[in-house]
Amino acid sequence: MRPIKLIICCLLISLASELNADYQANVFTPKGSQVEAWILDEITVAARMEIDSYYSNYFPNAQLLTTYDNVSSTRRFNCHGYAWYMSELADPLSSPRWIGTTSTQEDIYMTDGSYTQTSGERYPGKVSYASDDHSAITTNQPGWFISKWGQAILCRHRWDDTPYNESSLKYYVKPVPPPLINGFGSYSYAVPGILPSTLEKAASGTITATPGQSITVSERLDYTVTNPQTASYHIMETTIQGATFTDGSNLIYSSYAGPGNHYGTASKSFIMPANGSINWSGTMKISGATGGYVTSAYIRLE
Repeated sequence: MRPIKLIICCLLISLASELNADYQANVFTPKGSQVEAWILDEITVAARMEIDSYYSNYFPNAQLLTTYDNVSSTRRFNCHGYAWYMSELADPLSSPRWIGTTSTQEDIYMTDGSYTQTSGERYPGKVSYASDDHSAITTNQPGWFISKWGQAILCRHRWDDTPYNESSLKYYVKPVPPPLINGFGSYSYAVPGILPSTLEKAASGTITATPGQSITVSERLDYTVTNPQTASYHIMETTIQGATFTDGSNLIYSSYAGPGNHYGTASKSFIMPANGSINWSGTMKISGATGGYVTSAYIRLE
């Protein structure tokens, strides 16, 4: 542990000794696993400015990033909360979380299939300081990460210019969606968003197969919902050869879809025409209650 790390930790313990408004507010991984998380009370702006000053002096090459009140340091989230949860949001600072208060809850992101380990640094990607207790995200500049330093600063920094032991780094990325059945179809990514704004995305493609072959096509919509856990409906509608098919009710789920991964499918059979090629197009829509958050959504034809 480097001296500055111990100094600042002692300072923060003193400053936070009278705070008692912390409360638990769990989050979910992209695969739907629940992760223990907390929302912590804030310390004074004056104290946070003092912490900013300390780190600016000891790590002059670290680029401080503003969080709240035009200050970088904050007690509202930590490195794991920022790297694994907040950085995936459209507005990361809108939903601060502290992950790993009593255990290594951040490990769930690395073990439930939400992220897969890579042999080296990738962008965008996550970094686990396995030789310490720290997480970061990669940037478009190799060797430079963004991370939150405990209850102190959020900053952009070199991989080896931190208060943490960098002797063992592990890199993670979101897994690539699996290949489509028979090799045809398309994935389309919907930009994450906060409901009730309807998330809508269209995709299209060409299916090729042996003329006269009977093929059953299934449409599938996958999406992930996180806190506050509501998405009221989703629609997937596909058109092939001028004929449109859906799941029938356009309500693949009921009026409530809880946290985690969700999907719905519908199928249609047809005979491949003489030219061995047909075009298809599809549209998905997701809507829901105010504040609901959809982290990702895919449509595919398979």
